[in-house]
Amino acid sequence: MLSKKNRVTVLIVLTLVLSFFGYRLYCYGDFKRTYESGASTYEQFYSLTRYDRFFGKQYVDDVKKAGYNLDDYNLKMMDRIPALISKKLGIEFVPEEIHITVSFNYELNGRQINVFQQLNKDMNRDGEGSYYLQDENGNLIESVELTVAEEQELTEIAIAELEDLLADVYHSMYPEEK
Repeated sequence: MLSKKNRVTVLIVLTLVLSFFGYRLYCYGDFKRTYESGASTYEQFYSLTRYDRFFGKQYVDDVKKAGYNLDDYNLKMMDRIPALISKKLGIEFVPEEIHITVSFNYELNGRQINVFQQLNKDMNRDGEGSYYLQDENGNLIESVELTVAEEQELTEIAIAELEDLLADVYHSMYPEEK
């Protein structure tokens, strides 16, 4: 028989181990809970990329299974999903602590434009963003001024693409939930 002191020690260690794995399992459901609860797009993306959590790489296999390429080097260095590139338009979404950085190329009014914007937690642009004309080789030519309506159109395109990306990952993870 174990002494009383040893039983208490075993009980404490067992409790700690079970708590660790139970919390890890609970955290794994964060993306599903935020997606199904109708939380904001920012919160859904944040729960998927897990910017500040200890378990930052827990959705890597699920994102890869959904068909998204991830940079393994940066996964190891940053201990989280460093960026996601959408399938349809090739928009790169980079999670930051207080915003999402968005960059992509888009043809707007017959001009090929390189877009760089930052979206805050309310999915509104932080600052003006930067927009550059591109030549046919993809080289940046010059900065270009866009109207407010054009900037808003590009923001809406990025948000719609991010929502499609999140839906795609969710339906890949939980196919029975379609």
